[in-house]
Amino acid sequence: LRADLANVIDMRVLVPRVLSALEDSRRITHASIYLADPDGSGFELTGHVGPRPEAHFDAITNRAFFERLRRVGVVSLEGVEREVAARRTTTEELESLQLMLRVLEQMNGSVVLGFSGEEQLLGMLVLRDERLREAYSTDEIELFRLVATTIGVTLQNSQVYERMKERDRLAALGQMAAGLAHEIRKPLGSIK
Repeated sequence: LRADLANVIDMRVLVPRVLSALEDSRRITHASIYLADPDGSGFELTGHVGPRPEAHFDAITNRAFFERLRRVGVVSLEGVEREVAARRTTTEELESLQLMLRVLEQMNGSVVLGFSGEEQLLGMLVLRDERLREAYSTDEIELFRLVATTIGVTLQNSQVYERMKERDRLAALGQMAAGLAHEIRKPLGSIK
């Protein structure tokens, strides 16, 4: 999958390709990809496999979850449940962990992998295999993390490519305007 994604630059192609490959692997029953809104106010569902998860997550309301995901890179249901069971947390930390459990439930996920760029969370890959309680080993999570990193790189390249296309379009528009001005000015000079 990572080798296949090396040649993709459009997110409209990437998301279905990733979800299809994950589904073909038979290691997931649920998967979804969320991307950050352009204004950074939240995360929007861009594709999923399995039951439809929540379509939008507000960045402010779920700040603790997204901040941890940005910092650590992976949030797992089992890890959060272990922290809750440890009971060495303050009331505030316990509320934060319970919020994380609710977010994971709304996402239909047991493992969430973030992809970041320039200290900013760009999106996340959400995975779940409901057939097993702790479905993914550390090695598998690391492989998924590499896929998420590849998605992040592709997303950044896609944004750069879109800016380049816009710049080229504006340059062509400027050249056309200059040529049009010359074509109008030339006959006006003769008439004058």
